[in-house]
Amino acid sequence: LNEGTSGTAVTTSTPGSKGSVTSGGSGGSVASGGSGGSVASGGSGGSVASGDSGNSRRTNPSD
Repeated sequence: LNEGTSGTAVTTSTPGSKGSVTSGGSGGSVASGGSGGSVASGGSGGSVASGDSGNSRRTNPSD
């Protein structure tokens, strides 16, 4: 799964977290059953958020 138009590619995301996951979005932001970061696969100029929106995901936070 590597459909990158704007240089961004989404492989797999966790639905139900913060960012919504949608497949086959066309332009703009598409939210499916959630609000926050939208994920557009194979779309054009859509915002891509994997798991978290804005802040980067931290593995094993020690703070």
